[in-house]
Amino acid sequence: MFEQILEHRFTSKKRIICLILVESVKLFEVNVKALRILLVEDNHNFRNSAIRFINANMRFEILTWVSSAEEAIKKIKANSLDLILMDISMDGINGIEASKIIRTSNKTIKIILLTMSDNSEYRNEALAAGANEFIPKMEFSDRLIPAINNIFMDYQK
Repeated sequence: MFEQILEHRFTSKKRIICLILVESVKLFEVNVKALRILLVEDNHNFRNSAIRFINANMRFEILTWVSSAEEAIKKIKANSLDLILMDISMDGINGIEASKIIRTSNKTIKIILLTMSDNSEYRNEALAAGANEFIPKMEFSDRLIPAINNIFMDYQK
């Protein structure tokens, strides 16, 4: 139907350009795939804020969330995920130990660890455990998108 409208309203040259644009948009829509994210966060308020922030971006999809590392390890085995956003400080297994466990069975999934404390010791431990990035929670909204862009080069602006 759109092609019929183009034929009647535009000259030949403009019609061709418009059809190319329409086809380009169709190709773009087909090829865009949201990153599938698992959020591991035991703080209810931060978890809800993070979900709202992430869901506001069409490139990302919170596939599921859990409140413990033990639950996260089970979800990773049961779901096809691209990224884990995980708190470091949780009851039971902490985020650094969980990263080590995850890396023994999955080398490709990306991991970003989140913490209330921005210190070099945590950062070094997180990266040594297999995390791809480390973000203080106070800087979450400023640093998350650039961090994801750096990790997933295909999703850069």
